Amino acid sequence: MCSSQEFKTADTKLNQLYQQLLPKINSKQKQRLTTAQRTWVKFRDETCDYSAGHFEGGSVAPSIYGYCRAKVTKERIKDLEGYLEQASL
Repeated sequence: MCSSQEFKTADTKLNQLYQQLLPKINSKQKQRLTTAQRTWVKFRDETCDYSAGHFEGGSVAPSIYGYCRAKVTKERIKDLEGYLEQASL
């Protein structure tokens, strides 16, 4: 439950940053960002599947998956914050 809420909070912030960034970049960069974000979502999910897979079948696996998604999303937030800062220059 806790990991789920932590992920939801991080995901909300990630989406807000993404929406703030879009109007500040040109159309070619928007296409690149969209592609990168889709690829990143797949990376996040596959990475967390791997992490939770060590505990497959155990009761802790869903928590590991949730915490991993929150952690990886927070790392991506830092990326988008940097992109937003660059776009604001």
